[in-house]
Amino acid sequence: MAPVKGPRRLRVLVVDDDARVRSALRHLLDDVGELRCLAVDTGQAVRLLTWGSNVSDVAVVDLPSGSPAASPAGCALVERLAGLVPVVVVSMSGSRRSDALAAGAHSFVEKDGDGGALLAAIRSAVDAGRRPLAGEDGTRQNAAVDDQHAAPPVRGGR
Repeated sequence: MAPVKGPRRLRVLVVDDDARVRSALRHLLDDVGELRCLAVDTGQAVRLLTWGSNVSDVAVVDLPSGSPAASPAGCALVERLAGLVPVVVVSMSGSRRSDALAAGAHSFVEKDGDGGALLAAIRSAVDAGRRPLAGEDGTRQNAAVDDQHAAPPVRGGR
């Protein structure tokens, strides 16, 4: 008798340049049990995703607190990754929400240790990534839209 397979575990790319933060996020997500996490720094994330490696269903990116002017690389990273995979941004500061969404993140979760909220955002981002939103030119647009307002899938999309 063949072994019974459960649902495929979601693959999460955890991105932060601070190894302690990467480790903490990975442990928080590993505790959920439904995810397979790979924690990397910014350079590794860009290389993995731009070289066509299919390592992730979603990226979780930690944006530092403060203004975008203080950390422009964080928003640039979100923008770059959002073109490749759905992105969920986490930050200690809720003031980064609008920056994250403007950069193309699917959603934003304030870091408060609530693994349930982060898991819900990850599931939503993955689901939205499977049903890309269409822009006028047919390209994927920012998926930070409620599912009930989403455009129908584009033919030939992901």
